[in-house]
Amino acid sequence: MGNDLLGETEEAIEEYKQAVHFDPKSYAVHLHLGIDYARLGNLSESVDELTLAAKLNPEDLKAHYFLALVYSTQNEFDKAAGEYELILKHFSKADPENIEIYSYLGQLYYSQRKYQKAVDQFEKILSLDPQNSEVMYLLGSLYLELDKRQKAMEFFKQSIAADSMNDGSLNSLGYVYAEDGINLEEALTTYEGVESRLRAHGAMRLVPSSDRQTLLLNQARLLYALRRYDQAVDRLQREDDISGVATDGRFFLLRGNIAFRRALQEYRKPSTTPVTTPGGLAESLNLLRDGLIRAEDSYRESLQINPNDWDAKYNYEYVDKMQKDLAASVEEHIKILEESELPPTEALPPEQV
Repeated sequence: MGNDLLGETEEAIEEYKQAVHFDPKSYAVHLHLGIDYARLGNLSESVDELTLAAKLNPEDLKAHYFLALVYSTQNEFDKAAGEYELILKHFSKADPENIEIYSYLGQLYYSQRKYQKAVDQFEKILSLDPQNSEVMYLLGSLYLELDKRQKAMEFFKQSIAADSMNDGSLNSLGYVYAEDGINLEEALTTYEGVESRLRAHGAMRLVPSSDRQTLLLNQARLLYALRRYDQAVDRLQREDDISGVATDGRFFLLRGNIAFRRALQEYRKPSTTPVTTPGGLAESLNLLRDGLIRAEDSYRESLQINPNDWDAKYNYEYVDKMQKDLAASVEEHIKILEESELPPTEALPPEQV
């Protein structure tokens, strides 16, 4: 239609409506009506026309493609995905060894949380390309979503065997080890390997800050779980060295936990003056108070960044109460020092990069 070519959409719609009277089963007319309605923002009318066009000519995929676009605009993502799925399946039949099509389908199912269907697509790719490290990584991630952790670890290991530089698989394997509390040293090694490669290419500052902070925080948490507190602090300090100051409240939460543990360690160190004597008690109390003050300051900074962090709130209140209890009698001092436990949030699972 002439007005459609000239960009005069409203006039073109009137022309197409007239054409429908002469040929109500014209695929081309209903298709263009649907497209022009979409241009004007009349999305319901667009869907009606495009749906009719698709029925009139099931073999032509244009109507399905535009339906997918309109559904996306309407935030009808499941319907949009259904149209894309139909298109991709059509192409996969025509070209059964086209890896790219299976990849699109796999990603589509992944976004819809249809994890087993996504697995089926990526396994097809792997049958065509057995050394595809990235697909192995995606399969591992999918099996994590399906709560098949052993299967996930197998794919992450295969991915690393095929490409020792696959950071996604290294990160994910480290995450599983850390979360399950197994092979912590190996998990730490995988994270350190990722950081080492980034530094070798001068890329640490180029990594998005949230990813970089999570990478360093994961290492610090593992070192914390291994009770290597100086090294944990070093990992936290690396973010300060890059950005000036950490903007993630979890850094300050972990600093607070480390300060708390160190305070107890200092108290429990053998002293030349027995803790039950006034001099020994004063020395132990001073060490503990200093550590508790540092812990409290860190928890406070964590809460300033993230006021709704319940771990930081709990630990802050715990340390505050402990300091107040230390103002009690000498007998109570000794009891507190001998029985103090660490905050129950000591084992926060590392998060995946």
